[in-house]
Order: sequence, then structure tokens, then C-alpha cells
Amino acid sequence: QECGTHEYTAQGWENLWPAYSCKRRTLRWPLAILFTILDIMAYNAFVTWMALNPEWKRGKLQRISLFLEELGKTLVKP
Repeated sequence: QECGTHEYTAQGWENLWPAYSCKRRTLRWPLAILFTILDIMAYNAFVTWMALNPEWKRGKLQRISLFLEELGKTLVKP
């Protein structure tokens, strides 16, 4: 599948991601940058995962939320 025709594009990110953002209100600019970087990295991981595993949880609604939940659990494992 062509990258430009993929359902997860930059325009899709702007519409979809605010619901899944880890950003919090803060007056500390380094923390704000960290939250933005985490959001971008998580979305890029999701797009990469879906490109490599297009059949993953096919038919499920909100695959992105399932992915983020699994990603979070994996990242906090010792």
C-alpha cells in the first residue's frame, strides 16, 4: 500500500491524536516539549506497527487505543 494512501497520514494525526495525547498543562517548557515528543513518538510507532502488521486486531474499533495501552504496559515492564 502506498504511503500517501495510508489511512494514518499527517492530516489524520492532527484530527485523531488530541484524544490520545499525553500532554498536560504545564508552565515548564522542557516538560511541554517532552510531552510533544512522546506524542509524536507514540503515533509514529503506531503507524509503523500498522504498516508492518496490517492484520493486527482487524475489525476492532479504536485500534490506536489498544495499541497505546499495550505500548504503555510494555514500556513499564521491568
